[in-house]
Amino acid sequence: MEDVIGPLIPLTFAFMLVVERIFRAKDSPKIRWWLVKGILGFVFLGVMNATLPAVMLALFGDHTLLK
Repeated sequence: MEDVIGPLIPLTFAFMLVVERIFRAKDSPKIRWWLVKGILGFVFLGVMNATLPAVMLALFGDHTLLK
């Protein structure tokens, strides 16, 4: 089950992009390069989610708040 969670996150994002294009709830203001900004933001947050814990562990691995 844990192997399904990783691919499910980007698949859900892509699926919801398609659903939003087909079934719009209301007219939104036109934002230039909205789709590209959304995809880049998603990728950026994914990279941060993957790398930040390793960086924090390397910096503060020996220190803890509670013992």
